[in-house]
Amino acid sequence: MEIKGYSTGKDALEATFKGEVDMCTVADTPIVSNSFKRNDFTVFGTILQGAQHAKCLARKDRNISTPQDIIG
Repeated sequence: MEIKGYSTGKDALEATFKGEVDMCTVADTPIVSNSFKRNDFTVFGTILQGAQHAKCLARKDRNISTPQDIIG
């Protein structure tokens, strides 16, 4: 997994739409704005602020326990 940085969530979302990245994090406003223009994307998670630890949340029945498990 490679992590790319973008100045804004809007830029990250546009990169996703262009196929430059597979997924991104973005705030509510770009998602809502784009939902009126297109329907070819899905919101599948939420990120919230914690104790400065990065975590991956996934369903147990999918056997996902590391970022490498979602490749492919």
